[in-house]
Amino acid sequence: MEFNDSTYRVLNRNGSHDSYYIQETNDSTILYLEFFGSYKLAIDSFSENQISGRYFLKNEPRRFTLKEKPVQWDKSLLQGKWVNEFYLDPNDQPMDINEFPPFPPGPDGLQVKWPPTTEFKKDTLHYDYWYSTKIDAYQINNSNEYITLNVSDFLGRENTLWKIKTLNDSTLIVDQYYSDEGRSGIEENVRFVKKN
Repeated sequence: MEFNDSTYRVLNRNGSHDSYYIQETNDSTILYLEFFGSYKLAIDSFSENQISGRYFLKNEPRRFTLKEKPVQWDKSLLQGKWVNEFYLDPNDQPMDINEFPPFPPGPDGLQVKWPPTTEFKKDTLHYDYWYSTKIDAYQINNSNEYITLNVSDFLGRENTLWKIKTLNDSTLIVDQYYSDEGRSGIEENVRFVKKN
């Protein structure tokens, strides 16, 4: 869950921004989370990096604690072109295009973009594959752990969220959350190698 000025996101739900507000009364403070109505969370304690309280589920009180997550990764390492290991040989070099089924001819003699790459720029993602480049905005959450995006991969799946598990100057490992014809799924530990 990520809080901004007046909105919050539950990243593994759908990444959409919903509004919240805090109401103070004489004897309590209530955090209202807007999503399919309002969730009311009574706050018992609040500090700079932790909120504790309770909410009711079927009239039974439940306790909760929201803690601030530290920054996980240096997001500047994400900038650049990445290649999915699916297209790499054991030495992390691009595989020969002829090892894959032949591609249909491209329009007007366009060349196949090989290997497919995912390039993170300042605030846009460029996904080069086959004969096209798809460009979309992306966002990184405050802890630099989740990337919300909206791009179709070569299998036709709509990638909506990536959870970064490893990020350094040469390797990116993510869990890819996607939707495919109305179904959702996760592909875990997808490894990318930075292209020089």
